[in-house]
Parts: sequence; C-alpha cells; structure tokens
Amino acid sequence: MRILHVFDDVPADIRRTAAEIDAVEQDCEHVYMLQRPEDGTTYPDSGVLLFDADAAGFALLLAQMEKADRIIWHGFSWKRRFLLYIWRHREYLKRSVWHVSEDDAIEVAYTGWNLPKRLYYRFKHRCKGMMAAYAADNIEQYYRVKNSYGRNKRVFLVGGGGDRRLAEHLRRPESTEEHGGIVHVLIGSCCHEGQTYTKTLRMLSRFMYQDFCVHVPRAGTGSRQTYAREIEELTRKIFGYKAVFYRQALSPEERDRLYRQADVGIFWEADHHSLQDALAMCCLGKTVYVADKLRRHYGLAEVAGVLKRVDSMGRIETVQGLLAGEDSAETESLEEPRFDREKVLRQIASFDRSDGWRALFDGTQEEHGPVKFLHVIQPRQNIIQPFISLCQTYFPLEEHRFFVDNTNIRFAPGLAVMPHVEFQVGRTVMRQTEHLFARMHAAEHVIIHGMYLSKWEILRLAYSPGILKKAAWVEWGKDLYGYEKTGKGLKVRLHNYLHRRIRENISCFVSIFPPDEKVFRQRFRNPAPVLQTNYLASNSIEMLEKTRPAQTRTDGKVRVQVAHSCNSWNNHQTILDALAHLKFEDLELYIPLSTGSPPKNKTDVARYAKLLFAEKANFLFDEMDKENYFRFLWSMDIAVFSLYRQAALGNIIRLLYMGKKVFLPKNSVMYDFFAENGVEIYDTEAIADMSYEEFTAPLKGPVPHPFIVRMMNAPDLVNAWDGVFAYLAANGK
Repeated sequence: MRILHVFDDVPADIRRTAAEIDAVEQDCEHVYMLQRPEDGTTYPDSGVLLFDADAAGFALLLAQMEKADRIIWHGFSWKRRFLLYIWRHREYLKRSVWHVSEDDAIEVAYTGWNLPKRLYYRFKHRCKGMMAAYAADNIEQYYRVKNSYGRNKRVFLVGGGGDRRLAEHLRRPESTEEHGGIVHVLIGSCCHEGQTYTKTLRMLSRFMYQDFCVHVPRAGTGSRQTYAREIEELTRKIFGYKAVFYRQALSPEERDRLYRQADVGIFWEADHHSLQDALAMCCLGKTVYVADKLRRHYGLAEVAGVLKRVDSMGRIETVQGLLAGEDSAETESLEEPRFDREKVLRQIASFDRSDGWRALFDGTQEEHGPVKFLHVIQPRQNIIQPFISLCQTYFPLEEHRFFVDNTNIRFAPGLAVMPHVEFQVGRTVMRQTEHLFARMHAAEHVIIHGMYLSKWEILRLAYSPGILKKAAWVEWGKDLYGYEKTGKGLKVRLHNYLHRRIRENISCFVSIFPPDEKVFRQRFRNPAPVLQTNYLASNSIEMLEKTRPAQTRTDGKVRVQVAHSCNSWNNHQTILDALAHLKFEDLELYIPLSTGSPPKNKTDVARYAKLLFAEKANFLFDEMDKENYFRFLWSMDIAVFSLYRQAALGNIIRLLYMGKKVFLPKNSVMYDFFAENGVEIYDTEAIADMSYEEFTAPLKGPVPHPFIVRMMNAPDLVNAWDGVFAYLAANGK
C-alpha cells in the first residue's frame, strides 16, 4: 500500500512526525511531499519532495496522488488558487485523511461581505468534509473535527495531549519568586469567549481593594479581538491600574516568565492549551483553578491533584485564601494532594504516538471489513482498557475488533489510541444504529459487553435473530438485575418486553460472578450455555502490590469507606444510620461520589452525612486514575456496602485481597457467595448493634484469603476468556 503524505508548510516537527510514521510496523510505502517555503529556503532532507503552490507544483503533486492508495494531508492551509486546483480534482479527497494542524483546528467560517473570501472558506470547508477520515493530535482537536466534519466518519487520535514545551516546564525547578506581598493572578491562556472572562472578573472583584494584580493575555491562539477589547474595558473599570494586558502573542520564553511571575492561574476552557498552561503552572508550584470538565476529561489532569475547582472561588473571601487554594468541604479528599511531576513526565514519555498512527493505518487499510470477534463495548475505560490489553497480549489481535457503542470518547480517551478500536459514527441516532448493525452482521461472532444499548439498538436487536444466534452477552450486574422499568405506561411495557425478548433469545450468557448463573436461569426461559469469567486485569495482583504503602498509618484513626458510587441502590442512608451510634468514636468516613447518578443523590448523600458526622465525613467528588484509587483503597481500614445484588465486585475483591474488613448485607447474593467459599465477611445489618471495639476488630483469618488469590490469578483469567472465544468459534455460527 502506497501512502502519500502532503505537508502544507514546514512544521517544526516534520522530522519527528515522519519518524513516528516510519516506526509503525506495517506493509506501507510512505512518500513525503512538502510545500516549498515562500522565503525560498530549502529543505535539507533529500527524502522529501518539494513542490510550489502553483500550477506546476500541483501537477507534480497530482502525479504522486495518482500513484497513491491513500493520501494524508498534514494541515490544509492552502492559497486560493491552489485550493481551486484541489477542488477540480476532488475525487482524490474521497480516499484522503486530513491530519489536523493547530491552525486548522481553530479556524472559523468567514461571515463577512467579501465574496471571494467567503467562497474560499466555503470551498475549503467542503474539501475538508469530503475526506474519508480525520486524524487529531489531542482531545480538543478531536472534538472540533468530530463536531464539524467527522460525525459520519472515523476520527483517529494520533497524539497524547502532551508536548515538548510542557515537558520542558515539568523539568524545571519550582518558582521561588516573591512580589512584595502582591498576589498576581493569570486569567486564561488567550482572549476568547470560552475562557468566561466576564464571570471570572466578577468573581475576582471582591479582591479589588486588596494587594492584588490581574494579568490578561489578549492575543494568542483562538483570541477574538472584539471580545478582547470589551474584556479590557471591563477589567480597567473593575481593577484600574491593577490590571496588566498582553496585546501581542507571547513567545514561549515570555509565557514562561509570565508563569513564574503569576501566583494563581484561572482557566475555564477545557481545551488543549488551557490544560498545557494549567499543568505548566502546577509544576512551578503555583495555585491553579480549572473548570471541573478540564479536570475530569484529560488523562494528564488525573495525576495533577493540586488542580482546584474554579467554582470554589466564589466561597473565598480573601486574596490569601485564593492563593492558598481554600476549598469547600465538598471537595475534601483523602489527604493534601501533591503534584507528582515525575509521574506526569512518565505519562508523557510512555505515550506511544505510533499507537494512534497504527490504528489509523489499520483502519484505512482494512476499511472495517469482516472480523471473527466483534466486541460491542461501553466507554468504561477502567474496565475495558485492561480487557483490550489482555486480548492484545494473550490472543490473536487480528481476530478481534472493539466497537465502542458511543460517539463520544470523552469518557474513555485512552481507547482512541488503541489498535483495532472503532467508534460509532453517524449524524443521527438512526445512522449510528445502522453503523453498529452493519458491523454486527459482517462479524462471525458478536460479544456484547454490558446490555446498555440505546432504545433504537434494543428495538433492532430484539428482531434480529441472525445476530442473536451468534451473539454472547457478558453481563455487568445492573443489566441482569435492574434492567426493568417500573410503571404501567405503554413505553414501560414495551421497554421491558424488548429487553426480555433479547435475553431469552441470546445464544450464550457470560457471567462475571458465579451466582449470577442461577439468577439468569430463574428469570429467563433460555437454555443457552452459561460461561464464567471476569474483568479483573491480568496483572491485578502486580498492580495492587505496586501501590501497597511502604509503612502503615500511625494517626490512630479508623478509616471507613461507605459504598463505592453515588447510585441510589447503594443505600447510603441505611449505612450512615447504622454507623450513627459510632460518630463520637475515633473514626473517619470516606464516601466516593465521583460516579453514578442521579446528581441530586450526590448532594443528598453529602448533606445527610455532614448532618450526622460533621467534619468526620469526607467525600471524593473527582474521579481518580486507577493507581491513585488503589492507594485510596489501601488507606482504608473498613468498607461498608449495602448491596443486595451483584455490584462493586472489583472493589470488594481488591479490598478483600488487601485484608480490609468488608461488610455486606446478610443473605445477599455476594455475602452468601463469599461466606460459602470461606472468606471472612461481616453483616452490614449487624453494625447498629456492634460496639466500637467489635466494629473495628481485626480479621481473624489469613490475608489474603487463598480463594481471593485464585479469583485474581492471571492464568485462570486468560483460560476463562479463551473458553468463551473457543465456545463461540465452535458453536456460535
């Protein structure tokens, strides 16, 4: 396969991009073409073909495009005449991939009255829309392209969200500059509406008579000059001489000096630049406030625990409180967070851009052809990413494709750079459903990981006997126990009927918890075989041991974890009521509320826990990466759950391996299972009658219990999935 790479200018990292592409192992011949710089400078690499942006240059480019099987445009900023040449030969765009540059990503449509300019942007937009696929360097670019052009096409992620400039900041020592008691605040990375300057300035207006100075960058990527002038007028009106403006774009050196001068950074926009600036200030030891969506949806932000929530600024009364990062009780975490610069550096270094390029080449070569096993998965990165890694390690990867049944990768950005992963595309729900079922019909076997399909997909699947005959359903708990809706309306009855029809006609049921087989047999008249497996990572024990604390805590307090999410079926109030008689004892409660729904339940739980336990109740509102969450579990002494069905299985197994005292309701399915296998488990319903000494008494049996070690054993896990694939291959056609 011959792939032509066309660069529209001389990017500083052209050699690095070419080296990354060449490092990918695939049967492709790569040809690189570069537009000759306007200043006449030559490009020293003889392996790159240069062409001019004129008719003769396009003729040279056209000759190469005719020979190429695939064309990748690195950037698409061409002059008007050259763009017209491309439009005349637009048939080549239908087998092209557009690799988005930074300028392309922020380009907006022209709305003025200049007709030639309007036509230029119109043709440019239509050329981009005709591309076969798209490639982005970071999540922010991914969303811009996805929303503008890629709703019906594949968008590949070939970058990891970190660049060399950020890495350079991380390697520098923390800033120790002092400014004579004046607190300097940097607002945003550039001046556009997304930074929410008006709201920020009004929140900061309470500090206008204190020792305070605000810095506002007016220029930079994405700046809008009309909006910038309005913001400058408002800032002058509020802060007067205490405001400093930067009307010219800052060089990297000037921006670095600004980072060192500022004491506080405030960033609202959840884009790539804001993330870079926020983390750069973190590594200099500054106080940084960011929007909650910026903390939640970027892989690098997960390890930067010192990022503060920008909403909390409204509760801070003094400029020193702003500098100290005072926060509300709702954001209290396990311990004072620290920015781990070495971990961020390792994360940047460990990201292999070739994974994204490999996924792009695989996707464009195979054109999503038929596969042996199609996995329909939900974007739950902490569950699915280890499973995909397991398949890559122990099974022939060419036999497996992983179809993410969601158009939004915000929940699992790490999946976008993994090979053999496809994302659902389609401008409408019906087209997205058509895309999914076209892939399911083409596959030899279908494995549905969690029956959490949309209503249109459920309707289609219920009346697709050909797919049901070759499909396996891997239950996740709620889709087995709690799929039914309550009520008497027609929609409720139809919903329950369609879900039951699918479950009673599926050809294979895969249980992740042995007692669930009995539930499946009792609820559905389906003689399908039941297979056993689970989603624990093949290196679960190794990961847990890696995060084991070097020494035990000596503060003397007993830390109690209450449930694992904010879902209503966790019965938080029941647990808190049972623990209420111990509220004057030396214990602390930690309640994870970062996942689950509805949001109102999160507020209700926090309010009720504060009412009963006051300052002893602590809440985890922000999601953690896996490593930090394991450290959180190690720091607990007791975990209390009030679950009457299978849920939180991964949490419970890991807590039992760590030797924590786990409470579950007696006669519940999980309590009976662990008790029958000799695991030391305690009754949640008995807590109300326990003394503090009985509640905190240590475990009596071995730690970890041999049965728990067997459940986490890697060979057994691999053999279980191998049995699932082998059964489908033999019987699922």
